Amino acid sequence: MSENKSDTLKQRKIAQQKFLELKKMQAGQLEPEAPPQEIKPKTFSEKRKNFWYHYKTHTILSLFMAVVLAVGITQCANRTKYDSRIVLYTENIYSNTQIDLLTNYMSKFFDDTNGDGEVNLQIIDCSYSTEGTFDSNYVNTMATKLQATIASEPEIQLFIVDQKRLKQLNEISAEVGDFIIDSAPLPASLNALKTDDGYTFPEGLIIGRRVLKGTILENNKKAISASESSKQILENIKNYK
Repeated sequence: MSENKSDTLKQRKIAQQKFLELKKMQAGQLEPEAPPQEIKPKTFSEKRKNFWYHYKTHTILSLFMAVVLAVGITQCANRTKYDSRIVLYTENIYSNTQIDLLTNYMSKFFDDTNGDGEVNLQIIDCSYSTEGTFDSNYVNTMATKLQATIASEPEIQLFIVDQKRLKQLNEISAEVGDFIIDSAPLPASLNALKTDDGYTFPEGLIIGRRVLKGTILENNKKAISASESSKQILENIKNYK
């Protein structure tokens, strides 16, 4: 208790002394203390340490943002720019190797629309099988993927389907007519293709152009343009020998 009282008296004494000094300064009786002189770094090493001390956080954040920006620019520059995108929707499950093989086969029917000197086609696989034992989570995922593609990808107008999936799509589109309004069977040469592990493609696949009239895409400019372009692609397939 006595120690706390002693500390309090000391603090009061110091405060009174500072108050008196300030009063004398205001009256001109006491010169104010000169502010401490700034010590400026002279050597390169001192300047570097001084800079790092004051701007370390700013430097780290700037470097981080530069790296993020560089990575983003590189990814955009290296991203494949597709000339066309189509949907594969059949009662089958395909491996990545099969999708790559089908993509290479179908690319010859499409044009280099972006002028980069090569045809880049993307096949969006929404296929699944409900025969025998199947994974319900996988089926739901692929079905959701198909729904999202139909609803929000107006530039995708061509669908590769089998008879079972064609009937299903036509039932969904019953209010406005058949889902596929113009179609062509895929060339027989497709059935001769085989992956290294022996997988082939089912027979009877067709490719068709989806209906626009009476749908939410009826007046969509991207959809209309893509639909017109798909007419020529279908002609290329029909005339292929």
